[in-house]
Amino acid sequence: MDPQQQPYSQQHGVPGQQPRGESIDVSYVCDEHTARRLSRVRALAVWRRPGDWACVALTVWGLTIWTAEILSVVGGVEGGAATIGLAVALPLSGLLFYAAAARVNRGLRVVAGPGCRMAARYAADAVKLEQTGRRVTLRYSGVKKVIVRGGVVFLQPRGFHFEAIYNYGLFLPREIVPDEAVARIRAARG
Repeated sequence: MDPQQQPYSQQHGVPGQQPRGESIDVSYVCDEHTARRLSRVRALAVWRRPGDWACVALTVWGLTIWTAEILSVVGGVEGGAATIGLAVALPLSGLLFYAAAARVNRGLRVVAGPGCRMAARYAADAVKLEQTGRRVTLRYSGVKKVIVRGGVVFLQPRGFHFEAIYNYGLFLPREIVPDEAVARIRAARG
């Protein structure tokens, strides 16, 4: 691993958690997998929204009814047509989800594409992020949720409903959010 990609505590040999007053500085140069990794977790988060599940349920129901009607008119199948329709609709829904999860988000490709540099400074009360010329300061008290999924951390700001996740929220590679930073953010949220 490149020394630039290691968390602050590993770079400087400081074991365990940083003292509360010191900042934690990390940087990371994205590789060819970073944007895809962030996009997958983003797709999973978007698909967890209640509105999307209602849309999926209505789509599956509509496809089931449509397939059952076609089978009853064309094939003369009355009994079991809804089951056959459901057998068609569920894999189709799964295929749509897979296509959404496999696609790399354009916005994430811009900030996390190969060679893009990310840096973070975790101070006592806020994190300052720098991603491809974009600078963001987020106070820990303004973080509603901290979700860690494998190699990705999602920070959801307060005041935004989960439905707004599609347009707002920070999906960050785990390399710039070390354990000490996650603990600091969660402790400050209270």
